[in-house]
Amino acid sequence: MVVRQRGKFVFDGVGLRDNKELDFASGATMRYGSGYMQGPNPQGGMWANCPSDSPSNHGEYFFYKEDFLVGSGGGWVITNTSGYARLVNQATSGVPAGGVLLLGLGAQSGNLVTWKANEETNGGFLQIKSGYPVWYEARWNPVLNTAESWFVGLIEPAQTAAIGAHGDLANTSAAIGFHCGQSNGTVVNFVVAASGTATVIGSSIATETSAEWHTFGFHYDGDDTITPYADGVAGDTYSRLSGKLTENMTLVPATSLANFGDAAKTGWLDWVRVVGKRG
Repeated sequence: MVVRQRGKFVFDGVGLRDNKELDFASGATMRYGSGYMQGPNPQGGMWANCPSDSPSNHGEYFFYKEDFLVGSGGGWVITNTSGYARLVNQATSGVPAGGVLLLGLGAQSGNLVTWKANEETNGGFLQIKSGYPVWYEARWNPVLNTAESWFVGLIEPAQTAAIGAHGDLANTSAAIGFHCGQSNGTVVNFVVAASGTATVIGSSIATETSAEWHTFGFHYDGDDTITPYADGVAGDTYSRLSGKLTENMTLVPATSLANFGDAAKTGWLDWVRVVGKRG
């Protein structure tokens, strides 16, 4: 940095590393006059070590965010079995600002609807592999009607749904995310699936209550550790290998809602955010 005028630097959370470069702690700031230089990420929690979405980081990392302000336009797709999806405004959904995607199901067991980032547009943009950290989070309100199941997370691009028609994970060849299903009532589990076999690697991450918004996310450190988060609170950490996540697994964001009862179902998806290192 070259300073061309006199002034005073004020440091907060900034140290000197190897006597030659500044080391910014999470959320650290360096102030000169009325200007600020931001550290890695001011949000903390699972995003504490995530690079900020600034042009200087775009060469090494990608930043994906869907806020449902406009229609799909090729950026995402809806697959359904007697289900539907539409954008709604904040007055309808109760969200203070921004767009929301409403997922809905008819009053019949076996109905299923899925939102997914379009594999033709975004397919292959995310891989779980060594040396490539990943951050994922979504804000979701399943409304929690009786006899419904849902999944929020990442699935293989070729999959048309994250769960089966009755809410099971048996038909998902590869996935990582959060599942609330027929067998676990209102308990939310952190699960992975590979080769058609689903494994619960984090049981009781959260408990759903009727018509409440929640954030669900996870951080993969690029080595062997995956940490799930519910409403910003970290769960236990898990081994990538013991969780059956295979090297170079290609995934895209998806949310599915399934009906295994006889009443109509709805769910609200506010936003989805993914950050990963470019391969």
